[in-house]
This record gives sequence, structure tokens and C-alpha cells, in this order.
Amino acid sequence: MRTFSKFVEGQEIRLWVDDLRDPKESDAKRKGASGNEVWVKTSDEANRILATGNVISISLDGDLGIDENGSDLSGTEVSKFIQKLAFNNQIPRLQWAIHTDNGGKFKSMTMDLTRADDFWDRHEQE
Repeated sequence: MRTFSKFVEGQEIRLWVDDLRDPKESDAKRKGASGNEVWVKTSDEANRILATGNVISISLDGDLGIDENGSDLSGTEVSKFIQKLAFNNQIPRLQWAIHTDNGGKFKSMTMDLTRADDFWDRHEQE
């Protein structure tokens, strides 16, 4: 697994956010992974990488395990962060996909990322 600290400034990043599925494995490839993505397992790590502005595509799982306090970790934390960054025009438009099996989180993340697309559209018209 490549880690955040190994990235070179300006490097284009394709991000795979999933606590279990390695994008190089067949299960992830059935979910749309090419095998060339940078694999991160937490929303915090994904958000740190997103903030660099170097992410050109992202694929999100909805359920990212449980933290040390027993709280659910979720891909919605990432989709909401992308929406915020897009609203503030802090990152360029990126391609996105959602590979979760959780229907509720799929819907929520789709709404967040569709709003992000709307914000990018507005910024491009300015």
C-alpha cells in the first residue's frame, strides 16, 4: 500500500477509499478498481490527500469500519469534505465513483458529490 507521505507535489492521484478491499484484488476490480489507485482505509487519510488538490479521481466505500471509540467510520465524511472543497473552489473537479453496498450511504454520498459537481460547474462559469 502506498502511503500519503510518499507522494510528490503535483502528482496526479487516483484514490480508492475502502477499509477492506485492496484495489489490486479481484473483489475490488469487480467494484470498478483498475488496480492503479492509491489505497487509503480512513476518511481522515483520504481528506488529507484530497486537500492537496492532486486527486483526479476517487472511488468511495460507504462503510469504513469502526474507530477505537466504537463509532462507525463512513465514506460520507469524505463526500461531504469534497462538497465543501468544491463549494470553496479549493480543489479542481475530479471524477468520482461510489462502490459501497450500503444503499443509504450510496444515496447520501451521491447527493454530496452531485452538489460538488454543481459547484464546480458554477466556478467554471465565473
